[in-house]
Amino acid sequence: GLLSKTWLGAPPPEDGAHPNFTSNLVLIDAFGGWGRFQDVLRALDLVASAKATALGCRVTLSMVAIAWTLAQPGVGAVVLGARDADHVKDAGVAASRLELGGDDLAAIDAAAAGAPGPAGEVYGLERDDASVSVHSERNGSLAATTTHFRECARRLAELHRLYAAHLPEAPAGLFEAPPPPRGKGLAPWTAVSAYANLELTELVYVLRGFVSEIDCLPAPPGSDGGDDASPAPEVAKLRTFAARMLAATEQALFVAQKRGAPGRGR
Repeated sequence: GLLSKTWLGAPPPEDGAHPNFTSNLVLIDAFGGWGRFQDVLRALDLVASAKATALGCRVTLSMVAIAWTLAQPGVGAVVLGARDADHVKDAGVAASRLELGGDDLAAIDAAAAGAPGPAGEVYGLERDDASVSVHSERNGSLAATTTHFRECARRLAELHRLYAAHLPEAPAGLFEAPPPPRGKGLAPWTAVSAYANLELTELVYVLRGFVSEIDCLPAPPGSDGGDDASPAPEVAKLRTFAARMLAATEQALFVAQKRGAPGRGR
């Protein structure tokens, strides 16, 4: 994604470089533009370098961004995408072991200070801005749509298959994959391998992210979600089972820690 060292000091991506960049650049424009975004990347990278030296281990600016987000009041989880298991494990380290001090937080806050946006509810801009919410195969964001709901169900089903030993049985039909919307494919947003071989601690953070992500899915058609919204009963059913998966994993982690086990997921 754009929140990585790859883009530090680089020009913005060209139009059409990647479908995800289209919606991300709209968010960056609302934040204050590419220059302000570069200020934040520099601040994150400086903190990452200092932490890597102090801790004697690899720390990336993306990991610092996760830790900064989790340090904000009222934030219990971070929703992010991952191409492979290393990304998921980096997120787990950032969530469970990377602590930012007051000076670290202040440096990042200073870089972002005065940003005009984006404001409003989570996924509000994706719903309201036509340049973000155009759902085509080449452009726009599928966030907060029925496709997003189906993708959440697919990924949760994959987690359930991988770690069934620790998890309750899924309700009948919960993970049955309905056909994709007409004219749209349903390419996976996260590689299956991204969830392999997680420790229980990492699995807890992944599932917390799922619960938060499902909470942001749209209301039923006829309300703010529009015609492409996920049916509210289906969203509620998936969210309830994700919370049950989380509770079971937290219990398994508690038992493992009491026994002095390392908390492996499998």
